[in-house]
Amino acid sequence: MNKLKLIKWVVIVTLLGGPSALFYLQNADTHVDLVFKLSPELAWHLGPSGAPLPLLLLATLLIGMLATALPASFLVSRSAARLRGLRKQVASLQDEIDFAKSSPAPKASKASPSGEFDDLI
Repeated sequence: MNKLKLIKWVVIVTLLGGPSALFYLQNADTHVDLVFKLSPELAWHLGPSGAPLPLLLLATLLIGMLATALPASFLVSRSAARLRGLRKQVASLQDEIDFAKSSPAPKASKASPSGEFDDLI
């Protein structure tokens, strides 16, 4: 069983890491100028010699994954809290149903012998 897991991980790392390593080797010398432009007259160069392309793509990938993971984790935690609240409500309602089944039914009160309803109020 351990050998099968090891082989599976080796295949996954080879399939993902191989193309990534080849992409890095092919594009490691490619540099991109980073410019923050507010207007044609107002701009800043963010690096003296530019940034390597593989680094920019990796940073973009990680920022994208983080930007999607944080709201998703917030929604999942919120849904889990709501689910816990619903489970508590169901449990308390089930307790009330069980109590109502186990207790004897209350007897109906009879009207007064004189037939007046003031005694019932």
